Amino acid sequence: FFFDKQSDGLLFYIPTSKKLISSADYRLDPYVPSGPVFNLAYDGSIGFDLYTATSEQMRPPPYETGEKIYYSDVDGQHHSALVILSPSDDSPYVTVQNTVTNDITELDINKITTLNPTSLHEIERDLTKDHVIPFHPWIQHNVKATLFLPSMKHPKQGFLQNINNAWQFLPGRTSSRHSNKNEPIPLPNFVDEGETHLSHKHLISGWITHQQAMDQRNKATATRQVVRRIVFAQSADPSLTNNIMIEHLIKHEHKDFARKVSAVTLQDPIPPKNLHNHNNMHESDKEIWDMSYAEEYFGLHTDTKMWEYISEEEYELLKPVIGQALPTFALAMVKPNEHGKPHRAKYRICVLGNLDPNDWNKTDCFAPVMSHMELRLMIAMAVQMKCSLKSGDFKQAFCQSYLPEGEDYILRPPKDCPLTPPKTYLKLIRTLYGLKRSPQHWYEKARDTLISMGIHPCAHAPCIFTGTLFEDEPPIYIGLYVDDFIYFSPSPKVEREFERRLKNEKKMLVDFLGTPTHFLGMRFETLQTDDEVSIFLSQEASIDALIEQLNLHSANTAQTPYRSGFPVDKIKSNTNLPKTKLFEAQQLLRSVVGSLNWLSCGTRLDITTITNILAKYLHSTTPSHVAAAKYVVRYLKGCKSMGIKFSTSQNTKVQAYLNFPLSSKITALSDANWGPQDASAPTLTTSKDAVDIFKSRSISGFLLWLNGPVHWVSKRQAITARSSAEAEIYATDECVKALLHVQHILIDLGLRDILMDATTPIFNDNQACINWASNMTSKSLRHLQIRENAVRESVQNSFVTISHVSGKINLADIFTKEDKDTSHFLTARDVLMSAPLLAAPSAKRSHYQFSAVKPQC
Repeated sequence: FFFDKQSDGLLFYIPTSKKLISSADYRLDPYVPSGPVFNLAYDGSIGFDLYTATSEQMRPPPYETGEKIYYSDVDGQHHSALVILSPSDDSPYVTVQNTVTNDITELDINKITTLNPTSLHEIERDLTKDHVIPFHPWIQHNVKATLFLPSMKHPKQGFLQNINNAWQFLPGRTSSRHSNKNEPIPLPNFVDEGETHLSHKHLISGWITHQQAMDQRNKATATRQVVRRIVFAQSADPSLTNNIMIEHLIKHEHKDFARKVSAVTLQDPIPPKNLHNHNNMHESDKEIWDMSYAEEYFGLHTDTKMWEYISEEEYELLKPVIGQALPTFALAMVKPNEHGKPHRAKYRICVLGNLDPNDWNKTDCFAPVMSHMELRLMIAMAVQMKCSLKSGDFKQAFCQSYLPEGEDYILRPPKDCPLTPPKTYLKLIRTLYGLKRSPQHWYEKARDTLISMGIHPCAHAPCIFTGTLFEDEPPIYIGLYVDDFIYFSPSPKVEREFERRLKNEKKMLVDFLGTPTHFLGMRFETLQTDDEVSIFLSQEASIDALIEQLNLHSANTAQTPYRSGFPVDKIKSNTNLPKTKLFEAQQLLRSVVGSLNWLSCGTRLDITTITNILAKYLHSTTPSHVAAAKYVVRYLKGCKSMGIKFSTSQNTKVQAYLNFPLSSKITALSDANWGPQDASAPTLTTSKDAVDIFKSRSISGFLLWLNGPVHWVSKRQAITARSSAEAEIYATDECVKALLHVQHILIDLGLRDILMDATTPIFNDNQACINWASNMTSKSLRHLQIRENAVRESVQNSFVTISHVSGKINLADIFTKEDKDTSHFLTARDVLMSAPLLAAPSAKRSHYQFSAVKPQC
C-alpha cells in the first residue's frame, strides 16, 4: 500500500485486478503520535523479496484473474466464464464474466469448478478402459518418462517402450534405436510390478529434473510411512504392517524368552559393558544376559510396539526426509533385592539422544518432577490424616506415549545385536529412553491420563495431583516422580477405584506395590496403629555405597561432620601442586559433594550446612577439601541408620526440647550466623593473604516442621550483612518465601486451613529482627533492601507471626555454621532425626532393607 496525498488516505494495489484503489477508511491519524523515524532515503533502486504464505489471509487466491471456470445455472445448464476478481478474505464470492454473453456476475466459490462438466463422462470412460495399468492411461509405447530406480544414483530421462510385449526403458532424447546408442533398461514383470513403480515414483510421466524426481520420490515414501504408521497404531497385529519378510528372519528360539530374568546364579555380578562381551562370559552367565536382552528387545518390539522394521532400501528413501539414523546402545544392570544381593538381570535399550539433529530448546524438553520437599509434605499430610502411603511404578514409562506427528526417528540397532536381521533399521513409533523429548512426552501422557480420570495437577506443584472419584468420598492425593508415584486417600474405596481405573480403563502399564519399602533411593519404614501412623525415612544404602566408593571401610568414625579447629573456609588454596593432582582432587570432590547433596536433600539434614560450605570450592579444590569431605563420610558411617521420622509423637519430642507447646500445624524456625565461619582473632603468625569476599558472608538457615522436618535450607547469603539483625532478617525472608510456596500448594489441594494456622508462627532468636518485623525499627536498619520488607508485610497481613526463642534451643541453628560444640550439635540432631522404628506387637509394620538406588536426577 501507498499514501495518497490528494485523498489523505491509503492507496492499495490489488494484484488480481492490477488496479490502485484509494480508501478513505484508512487514514493517517494526526492525533496519534507516529512511530520511530529511521531517516531512510530512497536511493532510486527497487528491492524484491519472496514471502511465503504463513496464514489463511496470506495464501494465494484459489482462482487467478483470467482463469477459465465452469458453473451451472438453476436449470442445470453448464456455462463457462473467465475470472475477473478473486474472492476477498471476508467474501466467498468470485466475480466472473460469461464467455458467451459477456455478462458479469458473482458466484459462490463452492459452486464453480475448473473441470468441463461435458467432458467428465469422457474422462471417466477413459479411466476405466482396459489400460496396461489401471488408472494410468499414459503408460503407452514410446511415451516420455523419467526412470529413478532405487539402485540408480540419478534419474534418467527417456522413453517407455513395449517391444514384443516386453517393457523396457530407453534413456535418451530420441526413441529411435538407430540414432539412440544407449542400452535399454529392461523392466521385467512390468504389468504386475508397474503399480509399485508408479506409487513409489520409480517411474514418472514426462521428463523432469533430478531435484523434482527426488522430491516426488521422497514425498511418496513419506506418505507410505504415514499410512503404515496409522494402520500400525490402530492394529493389534503388528504383522499387518511390519515387513513380514524381516519378521520371518528372526529366529523363533529367540522369541521364547523369560520375563524378569533372575540374576541369583550369576558367576560374575558385574554386568557386561556391551553385547559383544557376552561371548567372553561363562556359559551360564551368557545365557542369563542373552535372555535378559531378549526380554528387553521383544518387550519393546512385541509388547509396546515400539518400532517397525524397515529395510535398507526404505531407509535410503526416508533419509532425505527424516535424517540420519540415530545409534542405540544396550545398557546392562544388576538390580538388587531388599538385602542388596543380585536379584534381576536387566537390559535397557537407549538412544544416543545427544545426536538428535532437531534443535530443541529447554521448553520443548522440560518435564517437571516432584521435589524432595513436596514428597515430605505429602508424607506429613498422610500422617496428619492418619493415612498409610501406597506406591506404584509405571513399567517402561517413556515407551508408553506415541511420537507426535512430524517427530520421526530411525534407529540403528545396538551394535552386535543378535536379534535384528542384517541391513534392517528401526523406525520409532513410540518414544524411547534417551530421546531429548521423551521425558516431556511421558509427563504429558501421565498428566492427561490422570486428568481424564478427574485428577488434576496443582498449579504450583505440577507433579502433585488431587481429585475426587466419588461425590460422597474424600479425594485422593498423588505424587509423581518420573515413573514412580505415591498416593493415599482417607478412603480405601477411593484407592481401590483409582487402581482399577488406571490399570483397566486407561490401559496403563503399571504395578501397584502397596506400602512403600523404598522410594527415590530412600528406605521407608511404616508403623501404623489405631491412633497414629509413623513413617521413617533413611538412606543407609546410599551411605554404604559412598563408603565403598571412598574405600573407608576400615576408617574410624567421627562424632560430627565438622573438624574442630579446622573450618573449611580456613583452608588455603594450594597452587604449587601439579595440575593433574588438583584436577583429580576437583573431580573427586565434585563426585563426593554430589552424593552428600543427594543425602542432605533427602533425609540427612545434619550434613546440609557442611555440604553447602564444601560446594563453594568445587572450582578451586585442594586435597584438604577432599579430606574435609571424607571426614563427613566418616561421620555418616557412625550414624548411617539414622533418618527422619514423621509422626504426631515427633511434636512432643520437639516441644520438650523447646520448653513450650507447638501447634499441630506447620511451624517454622529461622536463624543466621553473622559473619565468617572462621571468627578466630588474628595472631602474629596469622597469614596476611587476602580473604575471599564470600567468606565474610553470613549463612541463613530455616526449618519447616509438620509432624516431622518437611523442609530445611542452609544457604550462604548473597551479600554481606552489616549486623546480626540484618543477617537474621535475610534468613527470615527466605523462611517466609518457603512458607508462601507451601501455602500455595496447600491451597491448590484444599488443605490450607487443615495444615496451616491462620497465622503461621516463625521462631527466631534475634530480638532486633523481631522488632523490625513488627514495624518497630530504628534508623540503623533503614539501609535494608526493599525485598526484605516482604517479611514485615507478611506480619502485617497476619500471614506469619515472628516470636522469640532462645538461641540455645533454636533448632535452625544447626543449619547456620560449623558447630564447634559437639554436645549442642548432637542434641539438636537427635531431636530432629530418629533411629529406625522399633517393632510393636499391635502395629502393622513394613520394614525392609534395600540396596542403593541411583538418584533419578
